[in-house]
Amino acid sequence: MKKLLLSVAVVAALAMASCTSKADKAAEEAAEVQSTEIVSQLDKATTDAEAKDIVDKAIDQANELIKEGKAQEAKDLLDEIAPTVKDKYPTLAETIDKAKTAAAAAVTVDKEKADSLKEAAKEAADSAKEAVKDAAKEAADSAKSKASAAVENAANAASNAANAAASKASDAVNSAKDALKDKLN
Repeated sequence: MKKLLLSVAVVAALAMASCTSKADKAAEEAAEVQSTEIVSQLDKATTDAEAKDIVDKAIDQANELIKEGKAQEAKDLLDEIAPTVKDKYPTLAETIDKAKTAAAAAVTVDKEKADSLKEAAKEAADSAKEAVKDAAKEAADSAKSKASAAVENAANAASNAANAAASKASDAVNSAKDALKDKLN
């Protein structure tokens, strides 16, 4: 039963990993399409104001990705459109650089969170392992204590039974002795 349960858990984990990688690939492809569309829009823009609106929308999209926990995708999006912005609209270079810096910081924070979660999970697993060891030791100690008490109780019962048997035997000998004396007299 345990083997079956373990097998099912392994298959489920593999399926989840497979789905996750497919979802990541789909998200990367979507980000590439977005960046390609934004670059195309920037190429078609005729004024700095129009380009600024496109860059602002791209930054808003990046911020949404960050809010969704997709900081790396946001950074990739901004990294892909930055060369076009800098080449065609140098006045917007500082704006795109600030957004890229913010996205890079979000990626760092996400990685730190992931590392922190990994460490917390490891600590929880270690704590659980120690708790199991402690519980097993306590159970063993309790079993030893109960076994020792049972042995002591059995020894006391055997001693009491032996004493009772000796007392009855002594009484029987005394009774037989008295009966013999009575017959002799």
